This record gives sequence, structure tokens and C-alpha cells, in this order.
Amino acid sequence: MCFSAPASFIAGTPLSAMGSAAFRKEFGNSLTPRSSLLVVYLPPLARVLDTVPPTNADLAVIMLSVISPIVIVELTELFAPRKSGDS
Repeated sequence: MCFSAPASFIAGTPLSAMGSAAFRKEFGNSLTPRSSLLVVYLPPLARVLDTVPPTNADLAVIMLSVISPIVIVELTELFAPRKSGDS
């Protein structure tokens, strides 16, 4: 059995009536992260979509993935020789 809601309805308003520009103005890019958290931490949605919260090991991998590129770039900027003309 597949459970899905019509994609044309968001917050009770048909997208065709709302328009994509109005939708972006109303919700912006913040809808996706919020809905992702709801899918994991809201029990009814978690049961339907069969999701679980991340473990501490998962969170450690996420944090390492976020922080390591920043550290690498900063170390590269610190130790890389500067070319003349760079500001």
C-alpha cells in the first residue's frame, strides 16, 4: 500500500492558485529543512515514512563532514604561498 498526498496541495492551498513566485515568497528555502526535521522527529510522520533519529555516531560523521572542508580551506590559505598581486 502506498500512501501519498497530492503534490498540488501544500498548506491547504493548491499550487496553481498560489503560484510558484508566491509560494517561494511565502515559504522560501526554509520549508525543506523544517520538513526534513519533522519527518524524523514527528512520530506520526516517522512511522509512516519509517525514519529514525540519527545516532551519536551519525551526528559525529555529519559534524566531521561539515567542519573538515572548512579546516582544510583555512589551513590551505594559511600555508599556501601567496602570489604577487593577490589581495
